Amino acid sequence: MHRPGTIDVSLAGTILAVVAVILTLLVASSAPVAATHGAFASMHTTASELSNGSTTNAEVERSGEAGFVSHDTHLSQTRTHYPIDSISQTLYDDVSEFDGSLSGSYQWQTDGLDMRGGELELPASSVNFGSDTTWTVAMQFTPESGKVMRFGAGDDGSTGAIAFFWNRQGNEEVEAIVRGGSDNTGVFGLDSGSSGPIPPTDYAQAGEKHTVSLTRRGDTMTLRLNGRFVTQTTVAVGSVDITGPFENSYYGGSQEMRYHDIRTFDDALAPGQLYRLTESPNSKLSPVTSERLALDAGVGSTAYGTVGPSNTFDGTFQNSPEWVSGASGTALRFDGYHDDDSLSVPDSYRTDLSFGYSISMWVKADREVSPPDEFRVGLVTKKSNALQPGWAIGANDGTLFLEHDDWDATVDTPELFDSTWSHLAVVHSSGEIDVYVDGELIKTVNVPKSPSQNSEPMTLGSYGDYRHANVTLDDVRLMDSTILTSEQVQFLADNPAAQLPESSTYSNEHSMSNTIEGFADLELQNAKADVTWKAADGTVLTQATFTTTGNHSATWTRPTTDTVTTEVEFTATGPNALARLYGEGVMSKTVEPTLDLWMPEDGGKLNGTSEHLAVNVTDPDLGTAKSDSVTVDIRIDGEVVSTQTVNAEGTVQYSPGEIPGGHHTWSAAATDEYGHTVETEQRGFRSPMILYLHHENGTQLLTKEVTVEMVGTASMSNFVTERATSDGTITFGQLPDEQLALRISAANYTTRTMLVDNPYGTVERHTNLIDSSSAAGYSQCFALDSRGAGFAPDNSWLIVQQHINGSWRDMAGGYFGAANSVCFDLVDEEDYRLAIRDEGDRRNLGGYRGDSSFAQQTRNLIVEGQTFGLERGTTYEWEVESVVTNETIGSRELLFKFNARDRRIEDLHIVIHERGDPSNVLDELYAYGTVGSYNANIPIPADESETEWTISWEAELYPTGDADEPAQHIDGTWRVGADGTATPLGLSEFWTKVALGGVILLVAGVFGFIHAPTGAVITAGLTGIFAVMGYLEIPQTVLMFAISLSVVGFAASRRA
Repeated sequence: MHRPGTIDVSLAGTILAVVAVILTLLVASSAPVAATHGAFASMHTTASELSNGSTTNAEVERSGEAGFVSHDTHLSQTRTHYPIDSISQTLYDDVSEFDGSLSGSYQWQTDGLDMRGGELELPASSVNFGSDTTWTVAMQFTPESGKVMRFGAGDDGSTGAIAFFWNRQGNEEVEAIVRGGSDNTGVFGLDSGSSGPIPPTDYAQAGEKHTVSLTRRGDTMTLRLNGRFVTQTTVAVGSVDITGPFENSYYGGSQEMRYHDIRTFDDALAPGQLYRLTESPNSKLSPVTSERLALDAGVGSTAYGTVGPSNTFDGTFQNSPEWVSGASGTALRFDGYHDDDSLSVPDSYRTDLSFGYSISMWVKADREVSPPDEFRVGLVTKKSNALQPGWAIGANDGTLFLEHDDWDATVDTPELFDSTWSHLAVVHSSGEIDVYVDGELIKTVNVPKSPSQNSEPMTLGSYGDYRHANVTLDDVRLMDSTILTSEQVQFLADNPAAQLPESSTYSNEHSMSNTIEGFADLELQNAKADVTWKAADGTVLTQATFTTTGNHSATWTRPTTDTVTTEVEFTATGPNALARLYGEGVMSKTVEPTLDLWMPEDGGKLNGTSEHLAVNVTDPDLGTAKSDSVTVDIRIDGEVVSTQTVNAEGTVQYSPGEIPGGHHTWSAAATDEYGHTVETEQRGFRSPMILYLHHENGTQLLTKEVTVEMVGTASMSNFVTERATSDGTITFGQLPDEQLALRISAANYTTRTMLVDNPYGTVERHTNLIDSSSAAGYSQCFALDSRGAGFAPDNSWLIVQQHINGSWRDMAGGYFGAANSVCFDLVDEEDYRLAIRDEGDRRNLGGYRGDSSFAQQTRNLIVEGQTFGLERGTTYEWEVESVVTNETIGSRELLFKFNARDRRIEDLHIVIHERGDPSNVLDELYAYGTVGSYNANIPIPADESETEWTISWEAELYPTGDADEPAQHIDGTWRVGADGTATPLGLSEFWTKVALGGVILLVAGVFGFIHAPTGAVITAGLTGIFAVMGYLEIPQTVLMFAISLSVVGFAASRRA
């Protein structure tokens, strides 16, 4: 028993062991973090530097040529956004980089841009929607009395056009025009004449800020002013192809007007979103409640709305709902059995839900929610009968029902009708409705349509003015165009009446010692920023709250010898909140060194042992009174191969000598005496492969004089060279990046031909030469018989594999050619494997035993066509399948197919090994250079037909196809069971380590409560087992320290 006031030694041992495990997992899973801001860092960092940090409800955006972190996030459908705040001749688009321009006379103001005869032009791409039939254009402006606005693009006489007008007829009204095609069809205007007189409140008064928006959905065009409906028309417009700029001088428009914000969207925004855009022009339209009835008045006959203009969305009692205790505060009890109670909320675009919405409410009812004589009763509805346009949520005898116009569905939710308070959330998005009860997803329903608008009031407790429910409701929220996440639903279920968090955060870690100051470059309007700087152990160095724009800084007295984390939290303090972070960092008294990888270039070649890697080192502290020195580590393939210390700026070199062939990575890291550590980016280089020449027995190297003739196989290649050796090895340096055909000859030996896909693409190759006097040697020819498999003799080659030096090797190869014949010297009664290849496909033909009786004949190799589906991805696709090739003997083979799908992918590497035993390799395949598509079949030996296999592949992806861009490493893994079932494995190596670490921590936590001494030993032992099995890469010293600590803790507890 652990008594108060004492320390349980075994528990301490467990805690220390767990700490050691956490450290080892970090060592095994996390890449080193370089300092993103050096000492005396720039106050304005770039967007790429800021993106190194982590954010919530925020994003890194573009502002001019610099970057910033913005509170709130853009809709994914946003095409362009011009905040018109750059104070330059360029109007920057912070979404798509469709930048506009200014010319002539204009003047920047604190809240916008005054055009004084000049021209404001945005590119045609900002509004060239073409054949798209769902889009929105919105503009915020302040009109000037007596002027006429014509802001548009295109030609309203011959080509597509989109334009806004103000005061065109001298009446300060807004109008719009959209046309498509060149035959003058689909031309229309949206003005007061198209729908009757416009009330005075809908006029755009001069001198006031207004937001005008034009929305298209199909052939329906809707014009809104300040979020309010103006007019709507339906006409066949067709394709809207814009060729000219979107400008303020459209057809003689006035060039004297103030502009604040211009946006375009590849979607038709819902009314609630447009209202939010009007209320908060700086917002990116993140989730927001468009209507909320908290039901907390407690007295009277009115339920007050808490969102939007006052008195507009208040609900009034119908008959006599009763105020009762609610999930939070008060609630409304509706008696559907006796009084026909309900609550009526006036019709409004805020309650006309559309293409994506969320509804949240608290419900208290039992299975008798509907009276015996009612089929369905309403909980919250915006319609009065089943066939009417609109939406409804109701109940019937413990079952929930949902309606969109004339569509309906039922959901069995007994947990909702158990006479206790339950939270209900209905989330509509992308043709589906998710129903949550108390934060748990109950069911997903496919829905074929979205609800239409109507003029009915919204009612609580009834279906229109009938079908009244016996229910108590609290805190009803409508969120038009807001798709709540499961986490947000759970938050509302756990926190009745609470607001969804609207703060946003940013954090970044800096590996820098001896820091004394931190800074944050902020822009704040009606918002505050809480900035905290922490040491690695979580200790707060200093903390400050800022409410004004500026480059703010703070200092601390505690010197840091490790990393410092900057944390920024933005919170809105009023309407139209604007919060941006343009840069942040920490400062030190010293300057960090700088490394520049010099040679070779990324992806370059090292052709010989005399060539070297070189990195330039600069550090202003070197050679000064600070007496600084810099230690430089050079890494190859993640391992430190050289450590050198310099006292002056210059170049550090390293000659790797003999290095395995193929692709390698290298980088450098530097640390000075003050603890500054910097790392370079990782570069790739290639090293030539080594060819090993064996006697026909496949083990002993051939130490005679051997000549190797090398010829490029590409149609335009004219490369020919010759190499000689007498030690049985040839290094393939100083050769081109292309496939080479080899002709290997030596006195008293038969000539061997083979193909090398790329001399820099693999570690090594092996072949053997047959003694010309050997009675077992003979020449065998093969012909290709492709039956629907797509292999053409001119472009296909045969590979012969032999078991050499402990593994199956590609020991010979050659093209079939126009004559459809390729010959090799083989050994009678020797086992081989054959494979057919072309530029994108490989087919393993299985085993072949040498038979000299066929020496004078040509063996036909039949290759049948195969088809199987692919798992489609966004950038590339692959699949693994296991098929039975002979049902009588139960033989199987594995099929692998890969398709780059127009992405630039290089150097595909596939390994097939026994699951849990990476040493038992069934086959290893390579496709060097650019890979379009690649197919391969791998026969499974009969004696391993019950074995489970793991198929892993990896390659390099160039996201934009630019050869100068750093490649991204991609990979995938499949498992094939003993029954032939092939399934993809979802965990990468990193997440496998995270999962195993979670298991270790879970065991430690459980035993910490059950029996801490035993838990200490089991935790450390389990970690050791995972390390020995190769699942975790843990330094031996750290592992032994953790095990020792746990044993000491166990022994101490037993002694006690």
